[in-house]
Amino acid sequence: MLWSGFGAPNRTLANQPTQTVDGVKVTASLARPSGVNPSGNWTPTGEGRLKLVSKQLTTGDSAQTVTLDFSAPVSHVSLTIDGIDRSSGLGHLEEVYVPSNSTAFTAFSAGTKVTGSGAPSDPFRAKDDVNGDFTGPEYSVSLTWEEPISSLQIGYRQGVRATLASSPEITISPVTFTPTVPA
Repeated sequence: MLWSGFGAPNRTLANQPTQTVDGVKVTASLARPSGVNPSGNWTPTGEGRLKLVSKQLTTGDSAQTVTLDFSAPVSHVSLTIDGIDRSSGLGHLEEVYVPSNSTAFTAFSAGTKVTGSGAPSDPFRAKDDVNGDFTGPEYSVSLTWEEPISSLQIGYRQGVRATLASSPEITISPVTFTPTVPA
């Protein structure tokens, strides 16, 4: 499933866009505090990825939660989150996790520069300080849900006070899955 299937690349997605993939209707939604929508946030890229941007001045009010709801159970769900980094110079520490009220992933593979378990209390985050917004396999984590699921959530927040000059971002890869009931 390409995120660009929900809307035009580089344009903010509508509220709860849908697309049908292999006979399964997928609905996406983004929950965030009011006023948390920096420029370029919640936009698909030309490569079919989803870009999330954070530009918050305080911790605790910067959390955003992406939800995917499937019209029928799916299995072997997989996605990769890129660009999990931090910079004391730019003032950000990106944290990615699966909310405690969501379906937990069954496996993950983190890049060499990523630490954490993906829980809200131990989110995936960069091991080291970098100057800039880094991407690549070292700053990525791949998540898999093997058993059938009907919904999944990914949380994204700042672990430190972000500066006004900082616009940290992550991207979520196209999502792959197998319908449990053939289309």
